[in-house]
Amino acid sequence: MLSTKNSSPLKLPNDCLYCKTVFREKDIDLIDQVNGNSVYHLTCHKCGVSFIFHLVLSKDGVLSIGAVTDAGKEDLEKLKRGENVTADDVISAYLETKKVGPNK
Repeated sequence: MLSTKNSSPLKLPNDCLYCKTVFREKDIDLIDQVNGNSVYHLTCHKCGVSFIFHLVLSKDGVLSIGAVTDAGKEDLEKLKRGENVTADDVISAYLETKKVGPNK
């Protein structure tokens, strides 16, 4: 189990699910925590793959739900603040997909 500065020991992965590199404390960011439920963003310092984990604390224990994401910590914090997607955001996303699209 991994512990962070912001809470008690949690059921987050100790190592990257892709390259198996052990996460450092600075690879893990607490995005939100409400009533014992937490959202974390993890980025592997070796391979660069990012994950989002939602930990739900209940009387029965801890449920950990995780997924690979291309969202950065800043993206998740923006969603938390409830900011709207702007036209510039859409244009930036479009230009990024053109860089990695099937034609390249």
